[in-house]
Amino acid sequence: MTETLFRREALEARQGQWLGTILLTEGIAPHLFAIFALLAIAGVMALLLFAEMPRRAHVVGWLMPREGLARVFAPQPGVVSQLLVQEGQRVRQGQTLLVISTELRSAALGATSEQVTRTLHAQRSAYESELQQLDALEGRESSGLRARIKALNDEENYIAGEIAAQQKRLDLARVNEAKIRALREQGIVSDQQMQQSRDSSLEHETTLKGLQRTKARTISDRAELEAALAQLPFRSATQRSSIERSIAQIDADIAEAETRRGIAIVAPQSGTISSLQVERGGRADTTAPLLSIVPNASSLIAQVFAPSRAIGFLRPGQSVFLQYDAFPYQRFGHHEGTISSVSRAPVSPAELPQQLTAVSAAAGEPVYRIIVDLPSQSLRFHDERLPLQPGMRLEADVVLERRKLVMWIIDPLLSVRSKWSQ
Repeated sequence: MTETLFRREALEARQGQWLGTILLTEGIAPHLFAIFALLAIAGVMALLLFAEMPRRAHVVGWLMPREGLARVFAPQPGVVSQLLVQEGQRVRQGQTLLVISTELRSAALGATSEQVTRTLHAQRSAYESELQQLDALEGRESSGLRARIKALNDEENYIAGEIAAQQKRLDLARVNEAKIRALREQGIVSDQQMQQSRDSSLEHETTLKGLQRTKARTISDRAELEAALAQLPFRSATQRSSIERSIAQIDADIAEAETRRGIAIVAPQSGTISSLQVERGGRADTTAPLLSIVPNASSLIAQVFAPSRAIGFLRPGQSVFLQYDAFPYQRFGHHEGTISSVSRAPVSPAELPQQLTAVSAAAGEPVYRIIVDLPSQSLRFHDERLPLQPGMRLEADVVLERRKLVMWIIDPLLSVRSKWSQ
């Protein structure tokens, strides 16, 4: 029997309360709270285990033709003196688009390039006149040489006849001298007659030798004239070549002077004028494009530039969500494009368009070119289509990867653990 501290009668007396026995009961609210807590925990766990969150890269770029956009620059600074095209005009390859004047003016002479050009043209005219005179002089000199050669030929023939006649005289004189010598030996003629016969033979011999010397000199003179006649075309050709070189140099100087006066800018390819940045009388700079030419029948693509930290996850075929600056996404929404190619080498700042140069500087790292195919070449606004234009700036979000939410929590912890373990 269990003994208690108080008597049973005392305990029964204290239990006799007029309100009865106190009974404690639990309400439904704690049960509902517990159920909701369990459901919330299960939902959070399901969200962490099954929900995915994409990692995106925000990139910028612009629209350009698939065949490339031809940007036209000025070869040197100047003032636009003539503007021959306008925005949206179709042009042919080689067509003159505008003229840039680089003319300098002197207080004393005025337009210096124009003055230089006039002087050069005068020099060219003088050389052309000299070239014509050279042709006439060559003709006259050739005719003179041929006439002198003919005269020497005639003289040679005449001297040859004289030599033949003189040879006969000498032969007769020698025969006569032989006869007189025979008669002198017989004593028929005197010594004086013998001497006269001998002197006659010597005189005829001297005359013959003189004629022979004259003939030899005539032949030599004729040979010199024939050599001069043969060299005349070469000498004239040398002089003509020298004059033509001078004319060519003057033509080059004229072209340079004309270039300083005005530079004609021609279309490098056929297409449509776009992004016209100059006007007549405006300043043309070498660092900024004057205009752009969109090739005919060329579709537009998006060219965007991504930093190197995002390039490792980019592949052709990935989706890109485009936002055009000209069409706010609050009204026009996003437009899904597809990556068609990713450059393997970074783009140098010099290759970036001027309006995107700040992107590379802000990123502080190399950027890569990404080509994105557009879903459409225009946007629908109510009942009309708004065409996209080359050069429009855009922003894009590229989905790099998709990971479970739990991995976003676990990965930093694993990274810290791996660092501590190392």
